[in-house]
Amino acid sequence: MVDDKVCVICGIDVSKKRRVKDKTGRYACMECATREGIDVKTGSRSGSQAGANAMSETATHAGIDYFSTMHQEFCPQCGTLLGKDSTICVSCKYNTAPASEQLPQGMQADTLGPIARRITDEVSAYIPNFYFGPRNQFIAWCTLFIAMWAIGSSNLKTMYLYIAAWAFFLAVTYVITIAVTLNDKKPIWAAIGIFGAVFLPLGISMPVYGFMKSHRSWLKVLWVVAILALFGGSSLYFSMHHAEWEIVQGKLAALPGVRSIIK
Repeated sequence: MVDDKVCVICGIDVSKKRRVKDKTGRYACMECATREGIDVKTGSRSGSQAGANAMSETATHAGIDYFSTMHQEFCPQCGTLLGKDSTICVSCKYNTAPASEQLPQGMQADTLGPIARRITDEVSAYIPNFYFGPRNQFIAWCTLFIAMWAIGSSNLKTMYLYIAAWAFFLAVTYVITIAVTLNDKKPIWAAIGIFGAVFLPLGISMPVYGFMKSHRSWLKVLWVVAILALFGGSSLYFSMHHAEWEIVQGKLAALPGVRSIIK
């Protein structure tokens, strides 16, 4: 243990870090020593001093036990020294408290809410939140489909402007989503977005109708882009949310006592 110079609390290598040492040769990094309330005023050693003072270190602190105030118990699962007044291992998160003193699953499930929200917020920071989801697409396409028939029956020019504006919005959303996806180093999502087979049958009737009724070539191009956006946006939405839930579920499964709750 003396040669390894590994912190007995968190397990990191302290050979080049500020550390303390007790008379039995155990080391602790300065962060753990400070957190556990160990006296570190005379026992600290910087990384540059450690090599030069290695021979005299044991003799200097032979009569001092810096860990005398520490909770002298080790984790039965990984062997890491437990912190003072702590039953949760800082290394593997194992709870050493008796089952009767641990939170029941019902209480753990209640406390899962803020944990899940925090993890979801962390994950969402890397996932675009401006893509147009399939449910909103369905509502919007159906609403505009009905509005298009109502407006087009009296004013065909206004209907074309309405259609063109909506196609432009979908095109911009699609391009930004693909750009962010590629920037996130997951080009497979971009491929799914372009060639995705997930679409909304009723919603697709609107761009098809607009494409067939329009006699302007630029409107036909916009409608092709809008149809691609409809396909890509839906499939990209599903793929991203599936990946996001897998990440959140994986992080939650690593928490103590949560595995049985999320299964």
